[in-house]
Amino acid sequence: MAAIFMEAVMRQTTLRNANLTTATESPSPLLNGLEVPVAVFQNGYLTNRENATLLVQPAFRQELANAYLSAIYAIENNGLSKTPAPYIENRDADDDGIENRLDRCPFEPGEGTSDGCPVEKTDQEALEAVLRKAPGTWEERKNTPQNFNTTGTIFPEIGVRGRYGILKTLINPATIETLIGEPVYLSGPHNGADINFNADDAFGYYNPAFLTKLTDYLKRAAQNQALQRQLQPLYNQEFRQVMRTFYQMHQFGTSQQRLQRPFLELLRSVTKERKSIAVNRFFLDNFRNLPGDGDSLEKMMAARFWFRRSIDGRDEEFYNLMLLTLQTFDPDFFYRQTN
Repeated sequence: MAAIFMEAVMRQTTLRNANLTTATESPSPLLNGLEVPVAVFQNGYLTNRENATLLVQPAFRQELANAYLSAIYAIENNGLSKTPAPYIENRDADDDGIENRLDRCPFEPGEGTSDGCPVEKTDQEALEAVLRKAPGTWEERKNTPQNFNTTGTIFPEIGVRGRYGILKTLINPATIETLIGEPVYLSGPHNGADINFNADDAFGYYNPAFLTKLTDYLKRAAQNQALQRQLQPLYNQEFRQVMRTFYQMHQFGTSQQRLQRPFLELLRSVTKERKSIAVNRFFLDNFRNLPGDGDSLEKMMAARFWFRRSIDGRDEEFYNLMLLTLQTFDPDFFYRQTN
C-alpha cells in the first residue's frame, strides 16, 4: 500500500523519491504479523529543503491530496492485491538503467544521469521543443472558431490574428517570456497570455532586450535542419504568403514619419467610443495604393504593423527577424528580393 501511495505522489507532484525501501523482516514490532517483505517509508524528502518547502504551499498541498485520493480510488476499484505498484514490483520502473531504490525520479527516465532524473532542458532546447509542437497544435485547433471578440477582426483567415488564435495555447507572450526571460512589452494594453486586439487607444511597445534574446535563440534554432523540415509544411500552407506580404510592406510602413505625430495625437484626442472608427479612417485616408501583391486587407495589416514599429523604434529588430524567417523557410523568395 505504501508503494501505491508513494507512486501516486511521485507521479502527480514534484516530490521526488522518498527513499522507499523494502525490508526482508518486519522493521517494527508494530508491524508484526504482516507478511514480508514490506515497504518502508524513510521520509527522505522531508529532509530535503527544496521538497520540504513545498509542503507549506496551498497549491502543492492540494496536489498532494489529489495524489492520495487517486491512490485510494485505484485501490477501491481494483482491490489492494491487484492495484499496480511498479516501484516495488518492477526493478526499474522507468527503464532508464537505474534501479528504483537508487533512482531519485523512478517514474521519469533519466538515462545517462547519476540520480535517474531527466536533465532539465536548456532555454534553447525548451524553445525548440515548443516550436516542434506547432504543427500538432495547428492540426488539433485549426477548426476552432475565431471571432471578433478574440481576434479583433471579422476576417480572421486574413493576416496573423486568426492564425495566432489557433496557436496561442502553445505560443503567446506569457510562454515566450518564460522561455526568453525578458518581458515582451515595455508598455501597452496587452496582459499576460492575452493580446488585446480591441485596444484602439494604445498599442504595445516591444522590449528591445526581449527581441535581442529572441533573435539569438531563433538564429540557433534555424541551424536545426530537422526542426526546419518539421515546420516547413505548416509554414508553406499558412505563413508563406503572410511573411511575403510583411516583406513587401516594410519600406512603406516604416517611411511614414510625417504621420507619426498626427497618429499619436489622434489616439490622445478622440473619445473612446469613436476611436476605432477614427483610427481606421486615418489609415484608409493615408495608406492608399499600397505596393506589392496579395490581399489588400493583409497589406494594410502589415503596413500598420510596420508603422507602429517605426514609432516604438523596433522596426530594425523585427526586420532582421523577418529576414531570418524568409532565409530559413522561403530562401528562393529571399534571394530574389535581396540580390
